[in-house]
Amino acid sequence: MSTNSLEEEMRRALFGGSSTIAESPKSMAPASRQKPPSGYSSKLRVELHVTNIFEGDYEVVHYESPVLSALVAEMEARKKYGKKYRYVTVISTTRI
Repeated sequence: MSTNSLEEEMRRALFGGSSTIAESPKSMAPASRQKPPSGYSSKLRVELHVTNIFEGDYEVVHYESPVLSALVAEMEARKKYGKKYRYVTVISTTRI
């Protein structure tokens, strides 16, 4: 067996026969220009429980961050509310 015929058989097995025709890049261009949904923005909302008393009553506060990383948004929220409150607990991070 020659290596050329093995290569052709492997290509047919992986990518299909020569009867398949790939789509032209022009037909895919309109699909890539779709707008995001109107209610979608690139903000994160972090919900926090903050208090100055250990295991005491807490306040629920929300922090909105323009960054895409949930970890960075949580760090920003902790930094902001950590100055005023002694105990800061992150409850949830959601996209808005």
